[in-house]
Amino acid sequence: MSVWVVRRYGLEFAEALQLLTEGQEFGPGGALCRAALALALARTDPEAAQGVVLPRNGASVAHDAWAEAWRSHAQAEPLRREGGGPLEVAAEEARWALRAHDDAAAAACTAELAADIAAACGRTALAVELLCSGDALRDGHRSGAAYCAPVPRRCETALRDVVGAEAERTTA
Repeated sequence: MSVWVVRRYGLEFAEALQLLTEGQEFGPGGALCRAALALALARTDPEAAQGVVLPRNGASVAHDAWAEAWRSHAQAEPLRREGGGPLEVAAEEARWALRAHDDAAAAACTAELAADIAAACGRTALAVELLCSGDALRDGHRSGAAYCAPVPRRCETALRDVVGAEAERTTA
């Protein structure tokens, strides 16, 4: 997906947030629009994505769990790119999102993100487990989202490293 298309989606979600009224009876709520806007901005403008994301609280989790799960995913995405200390925060957000998702495709995308974070932290065995769980969730009939394409490549490299180290240890 091109940067321009993603930015256009971001503008649409920002406009939707402006049009929302307090206590509306139907349609997407504010939490859902904020989560969608943060997801749209996570790769193109991480700082803006972090500005859109509101902190998680108990009331909103009960109100819109789907939006909260994607909010956590959107929060973990830019933190993963920063590296260093924020990787622990990104890992916690990804774990929370993985537990909160209730559909296989969303959980598979988040499992791939969590696997990428684990690989970046040097926990290759955990990354391989998470990547395999994402594949199992997909159940062969779903394909990863376009923005998740780099993740399997990185985790497949990690898998080769783990398997290669294991093979060297058994032959030595």
